[in-house]
Amino acid sequence: MRSKKEKDFFQFLAKGNSEMHEFEVADQDYEGRKDANEIVTKGLMKMEPKFRIILTMRMLQGYSTKETAEILDLPLGTVLSRLSRAQEQLKGILNKLS
Repeated sequence: MRSKKEKDFFQFLAKGNSEMHEFEVADQDYEGRKDANEIVTKGLMKMEPKFRIILTMRMLQGYSTKETAEILDLPLGTVLSRLSRAQEQLKGILNKLS
């Protein structure tokens, strides 16, 4: 069973327009989950580091926006804008990979 953070992350990846679609990654067999993880990892590695670190901290490691800003010594607004750009960047990358 996936954690809520992981489910939220995969929901984000599926978001199109204003709708939210949930991936059923947890119900896939081991190979399906492995493939999904590999695709997301490849997508993350293609991102600019300043965006990848914020997306990883917020969506995968579970830090709050405030904690992320404090750890990276960045203004809160910078973290929020980079997170938004990172999400859009990753969606674009993953669309090209699939």
